[in-house]
Amino acid sequence: MVFSTFDSPQMLAYALATMNRLNSIGADRVHYRGAVAIVVLLVALIDATHLYRLRHDLSAWFSVSETNILDARRRLLKSVVQRTIGEIECERDLSALEEGFDSIQAVPTARAAAIEERAKARIAAHIRKARVPNDGYIWVNEILDERGGDGYAIRRVHPNLPETEGMLLSTETQDFLGNYPYRDELDGVLANEDFYNEYWFKKPGSEEIGKKLSYATYYEPWRWVVATGVYYDDMKPILEMERERFDRLFARNAALIVASSLLFLIPAIVLLVFLELRLSRISASYRSRLDDYLRQLIEEKERTEEAYTQLKLVADRDFLTGLWTRRVVLERLNRETEPGAAGRFCVLIADIDHFKELNDSIGHEAGDVALQALAAALQAAIRPGDMAARWGGEEFLLYLASIDVETALLRAEQIRSAVSELRVRIGDAEVQLTVTIGVAPYRPDASIDDLIREADAAMYRGKAAGRNQVVGP
Repeated sequence: MVFSTFDSPQMLAYALATMNRLNSIGADRVHYRGAVAIVVLLVALIDATHLYRLRHDLSAWFSVSETNILDARRRLLKSVVQRTIGEIECERDLSALEEGFDSIQAVPTARAAAIEERAKARIAAHIRKARVPNDGYIWVNEILDERGGDGYAIRRVHPNLPETEGMLLSTETQDFLGNYPYRDELDGVLANEDFYNEYWFKKPGSEEIGKKLSYATYYEPWRWVVATGVYYDDMKPILEMERERFDRLFARNAALIVASSLLFLIPAIVLLVFLELRLSRISASYRSRLDDYLRQLIEEKERTEEAYTQLKLVADRDFLTGLWTRRVVLERLNRETEPGAAGRFCVLIADIDHFKELNDSIGHEAGDVALQALAAALQAAIRPGDMAARWGGEEFLLYLASIDVETALLRAEQIRSAVSELRVRIGDAEVQLTVTIGVAPYRPDASIDDLIREADAAMYRGKAAGRNQVVGP
């Protein structure tokens, strides 16, 4: 009779039947021992089949786990670079805001270069300090010639090789295996938004060369290639260590199963079940460890996204007063004037009276306290749906939604009156604040800039008329 490799029950049944036939006909001891030997050998074959199947299934699971770890690492690398791009955008806008512009796009050409260089210096310093899990880092190359060749780019930031910053790069540079990583990176980032690359590079803090996986993207406004990477050796230590441990345990148990099967049939079967349960527990324990590692990668990605959300919030809020920035309130005004919008609102410009004298007499700290106090009063006075923003210096812009000009004037007067009752204590001095407010209602034939200019002009008329008053159109 012929059996396939996996017909274990049929083989055992045939062996038992053969033994029964030999016993029934009173075979001699040689035949009996032969039958027992056959049964033992068949049981050993059954054990080997189970061990082979277990090892085969575990190896397949290991392969899937390695793929999942690599995919998770790819997502992490991409999220780190995309977060960095977001930080660059925020830094550019913040640098523009420091100069009194609502965004980098609003900066005049004559001043744009200086602002951009300051933003580049700040973000480069930030990138040098940033770190990726497993001692990773972010690097930046600036493209000088998209056609490639010698001097096609300059290395701007490289925490692993800081002494090479400022060095010209060449697409003809080869790695350990003769690949052209710079050429591949240049072609990849210019052709695609997402580019993953594999090459050999020196590890941080040593002269050892390791295989590396990197992700890069092209930030066109600065011609920067922003990238990060991880060495394959750093992704597999836990997996390899546990696999070696499992292999050693597997080998010892396999030898024990085979030896026991040759001596005792029933104990061998019991021992086989015990060892399979034991190996199953080991496999389940290892799966749990890998699941924990994957969960940690997912949690790291979520923390990266949360940090990016917090960074965006900082960019939307004025750092001193906590009110909205010019950019945010302008976006709201533009939405309210789009076709189909209600188009019924008023714009208020409020300016602290005698603010310069306050700064000159008591100090800039007093000015900051006054700005914060007024910001708190404005925020408390507006309704849900309204917006209060710091417009610049001691000026504030209020957007009052769904309101006519008469009601807006009343609301402005209430705000002015509330502010005039404020008493701000700065050291031993107590300062009374007053504001002059200009009001401008929305008109379909007027642009947002026109409305703001009208409110600003009304405010200045109030300044000329003696301050601490509300002036309408």
